Amino acid sequence: MPMVSVLVYSFMEFYKSIVGNRPKLRALIPLNSMFLGALIGTMLYFFIPNIVLMPDIGTAIIFGAISGLGATGCHQAIKQVSKNLHHVDKD
Repeated sequence: MPMVSVLVYSFMEFYKSIVGNRPKLRALIPLNSMFLGALIGTMLYFFIPNIVLMPDIGTAIIFGAISGLGATGCHQAIKQVSKNLHHVDKD
């Protein structure tokens, strides 16, 4: 569910701006992403079922959680690629 990933990614960027550079709170980002994705997936299942198209609530929760974790994974991939490109440019 790409829209869940986009929503979770946006919210986690906002969360990072609030918590600043506190490592213990930043370490919770993947867990928060998973739970937020599951919550959004559940809400979409009940409020906009024709968009989600999931057979049951359990599937919507799982797909939402996976989409939330996917948002964190996409962020990390972009971060690593940009870090590696920046490192290559210095050499």
